[in-house]
Amino acid sequence: MLGVMIIFCLGMGAGAGWAQGEPAPPAASGDHPLSIVRNGDLTQDLAGNWGPNGGQPEVSVVAAQVGEYTRAARVESAPVAGGQCWDVGFGQLITAPVRKGEAVYFRAWMRSPDRVRVSFILESLPEFTKVIAQEVRLTPEWQEYRFMGRAFRDLAPGGAQAKWWLGYDPGVVEIAGVRVEDYGMAPDQQFDQTFDYWGGREHSDAWRAAALARIEKLRQGDLTIRVLDAAGRPVPQAQVKVEQQRHYFRFGTAVPASALVDTQNPDHVRMQAVIARLFNTVTFENDLKWEALDWGQGDGGQLTTVNQAIDWCRAHEIDVRGHCLLWGSYEHLPAAVRGLRGDALLEACHNHVTDYATRMRGKVYVWDVVNEAGSNVEVWDSIGWPAFPDAFRWARAADPAVRLSYNDYAIITDDENYTKKAAARVQYLLDNHAPVDVLGVQAHMNLPLVPIPLVLERLDQWAAYGKDLEITEYDLSCPDDKIHGEYMRDLLTAAFSEPRVKSFIMWGFWEGSHWRGAEGGAMFRRDWSERPAAQAYEDLVLNQWWTRWQGATGADGRARLRAFYGRQAITVQAGGKTATTTVELTPGGAGAVELRLP
Repeated sequence: MLGVMIIFCLGMGAGAGWAQGEPAPPAASGDHPLSIVRNGDLTQDLAGNWGPNGGQPEVSVVAAQVGEYTRAARVESAPVAGGQCWDVGFGQLITAPVRKGEAVYFRAWMRSPDRVRVSFILESLPEFTKVIAQEVRLTPEWQEYRFMGRAFRDLAPGGAQAKWWLGYDPGVVEIAGVRVEDYGMAPDQQFDQTFDYWGGREHSDAWRAAALARIEKLRQGDLTIRVLDAAGRPVPQAQVKVEQQRHYFRFGTAVPASALVDTQNPDHVRMQAVIARLFNTVTFENDLKWEALDWGQGDGGQLTTVNQAIDWCRAHEIDVRGHCLLWGSYEHLPAAVRGLRGDALLEACHNHVTDYATRMRGKVYVWDVVNEAGSNVEVWDSIGWPAFPDAFRWARAADPAVRLSYNDYAIITDDENYTKKAAARVQYLLDNHAPVDVLGVQAHMNLPLVPIPLVLERLDQWAAYGKDLEITEYDLSCPDDKIHGEYMRDLLTAAFSEPRVKSFIMWGFWEGSHWRGAEGGAMFRRDWSERPAAQAYEDLVLNQWWTRWQGATGADGRARLRAFYGRQAITVQAGGKTATTTVELTPGGAGAVELRLP
């Protein structure tokens, strides 16, 4: 396999540090940035600073001439087919502290004759939360890339790492003039950033017209309203008003179950109000995972918080996704089970699926029976892969009515290696006649953005399995408000236009309760102000895709319209008399209602 060759040329003054006994440098600021990496000019040995960070690439120092830079680190890497982008890395731990809120500025010249992808990552340890995470597809010409991020907490020396992810593509990369510097509390506008939001790929808007046409055809139905007088005669020219009350399509979010139960925390009360207004479906983010037993959520089978949250959902006509019964890594097992292997673990898995599917019978509309079997394989390797389809049979036996889903990530990205792995898992389930109803598409998205035509192509490929699709965990890590909002609009439109897609569920919506809040993943800021993504979402879901219609009956007493599937409230008036009703407009339903004026 052709390896990845990376050349790092790091400029003078890019972080050699200061000698013991010398006065400490001044605090970092916009006028006096401080490097947080060591041996930036590569005049010292690489040992103890720059080096492999996964994948064990070969590293050497060579002469190079890139502008003012004359020394280079050459890293040769051979990514394993089917591996992850982070499997091969090169970098070092930071050498100076960064305080919460301070700006870190990364700059480097890069090129690739093979147009390979790389990511620059600055992440905290041990939780791997990203301060900077930018993926680019390089071109054969030298270009300086500049990215800025802000520390979400204090970072001590050694408490974060600056590195490159190099496991995407085979090919050659050259990198020169690397600087990673702390700019203190310098304002955002001081930094000139060179985002390549689309990775150098075409991303025209040509897909949109066809998608909107599909939405008009697929997501709306004919509704006929017949108005009669007290004697049963048609009433012409009756005034008819139709106002949608609830979507048939599932629009949802992940949320901690405790946030739906708490009535004291003002943020939780606010979350409840926003959820009731914007969503008709929720996923309890972690509460129904098996490992949550260790967090006190399910001790003794009470699942008290979950059941209280389900009661809240029922009161607000919000459906609940069950996530998830089995997640095949030992780290995702409760402590009491984590040490089991083989038949003992198999029995524990069977008992857990049966137990939870039974307890939640009638409370969840779908279960993610298995999560991420494309990458989390330890459990299946231990108990035997025949248990993988069997898990769906266990769930079906425990709850014959619930829908059963297989859930995985990277389905609508351009990570073809992982998509093939996930597809192989689905095919294994089908070949072994597992009772799978739904394929869950997680949709955790990153920069560069996946062009919407490719998203639609991936959805079509997944739909070819003949199962319903659900977007189960959408988010986009992107601090740029405009791009974040535009992609929400476009991806939501694409998903809504795909016939097999039955839901679009986000993995959180508020920065204060979002696993990627520090990376720009949420659509509401910490202070509850709306980012453009929130406005785009609401405009589509509660405006453009929401029935509001007024008209009059014809000579036959009938009014006819196209309405979005869901619950419609109907009011008719004629001769000073009024009648009201509601109707559930569903695909394949009758699509007709009759009202009689008193």
